Order: sequence, then C-alpha cells, then structure tokens
Amino acid sequence: MAEIISILAKQNVRIIRYPRRFHGRGPSGDMHRQTQYREQQTEQALSAVSALPGNRKAALLTHKPLAEAIIDRKESRMRNVLVGWWGRDERGHNEWVGRNLVIFGCPYMRTEDQASRYESARVFALLSGADPADWPAWTSDVEPDAWINEGEVEVRSIPRLPINPQIRTWLLTHNTASVVQAVGRVRGVWMPHDDPGEIHIYGGLPLFGLGKYGLSAEEYRDDPSGWRTRDSYNKSQSEDARTRFLIAAEGLAAVGARLTFRGINGFLHASGQRGLNPRAYARWRAEAAGGTSRGR
Repeated sequence: MAEIISILAKQNVRIIRYPRRFHGRGPSGDMHRQTQYREQQTEQALSAVSALPGNRKAALLTHKPLAEAIIDRKESRMRNVLVGWWGRDERGHNEWVGRNLVIFGCPYMRTEDQASRYESARVFALLSGADPADWPAWTSDVEPDAWINEGEVEVRSIPRLPINPQIRTWLLTHNTASVVQAVGRVRGVWMPHDDPGEIHIYGGLPLFGLGKYGLSAEEYRDDPSGWRTRDSYNKSQSEDARTRFLIAAEGLAAVGARLTFRGINGFLHASGQRGLNPRAYARWRAEAAGGTSRGR
C-alpha cells in the first residue's frame, strides 16, 4: 500500500501585503478608459518594483497586457528586472530563483469562468466520493465588501465574493494556490534564514489559508503615497470644479449678474482660473438651483 508523506518546507521569505486596491486587468470596451487605466497601472507597478529592497535583483508578476506594456517601455529602472505574467510565469520555472518579487494583481476569473471551473472541480470531487454537502451546485449570488481573515488580519475583498461559503472557500483557495506557486518561483527554501527574500503582494483577492503552505504575511501596508485610482482622480477633479463654480457664483451674485455658463467662465477666466466644461457647469448649476438646471 502506498504511503503519502506530507512535508512542509520553511520558505525563507518576508511577505508584505498591500490589499487596499484590486489591480485588475482593467475596464473592457472603452479603449480610452483602457489606455488611461493601463498607463496608471504601469506607473504604479514600476513604483512597486522600485520599493523593493535593493539587496537582490527583482522580478515582477502581473497581468499579461500590463507586463507587455512594461516590457515595451524599456525603462532603465527595469533593466535587471524579470517581468512575467499570470498563466505563463507563476509555475514551472527557476528563472526567478534568489530574487525579490512583486506580485501585482491576481489571476481573477470572470464569473462565467468561475462557474465553469467550479462545476468541473465539483463533478470530479463527487465522482471521487466527496460529500455532496461540501460541493453544492454553483450559484452566482455574491456579496460586496466581504471581510476575509488572512490569518491574523481581516482584509476587505474589493471584488464581490460568492455568498455560499463552500463556493467562496473554493474560489479563494484556488486563487491563493496560484499566488503560493508564484511565491515559490524565488525558491525561498534555498535562501538564508537571516536574509529572507522579500515578496510584495499588491491587491488581488484576499489570501486564504497561507499557513498551510508555510507562509504568512508579516506586514500590511497602504499603497504608496501619491497613488490614486482613476475614480479618486475624477473625484478630486470634480471637487475642484465645484469649488471654482461656487467662487464664480458668489462673485456674480455680488454684482447682481445672472448665473449662466458664459458668466461663470467669464468670471473664472478674468480671475486667472480654469473654466468649467458644460457638463461640470450643468451639474453644479443644478445643485445650486436645488436639482433643476436653468439658464445656460
């Protein structure tokens, strides 16, 4: 009779988590938004690599479109950095041995792919004698802002997660196994105990059950200062536009002038400030009028 021996090898790596954003593949459909997002993510990934300690050469694992964009830029700061992508470079090679590593985002599956892979795993498990109670039929019901325990720290999931606990566990375990494979590319088991490799993991799904792989996140950090998402940038721009509108509206009211698009922009330009586009004017004019837009 065959005997299975389970040996847990100590990985001499120091894992630092940055879980506040997802860092996914980006929006679909709108090419302009895709380009904006890709440029933003490229700069942030380059910054993430620069934040690694300089005691070793580095590697970066991310989504294929972002990896290719970084490679195409031929940045001098990336000259000695090996860049790879999910689906090709998280397993089966030793090219990153002894390097520090940035994992930027995770191989998150679309809902339809989740359903297909889960049902395939479910059928196999049931045919192998698994308890059907542990493998319920797929359901697409999801929960936003779920909090997941990564060991000693609760992390909020940016993507919505399945409500069913077994399906949620399957998804998070599947994702974490891929991340663990990626961590394994640096071969921390061969690194000195007093000089561990450093692994920075940005975003992705919450990590689930790292301890069973002999790993744990040593430190949690916010994203570097100065990083802003497209949405937070737009929010900042919107608030700035509102401030300019209110300043101009007050100035026009002081001289008894009508609150019009031309009047607002005339006041702003005369005082050396940027004018408002028609959309921003309409929005803040409607707010000033109590929800009705009048007098362009």
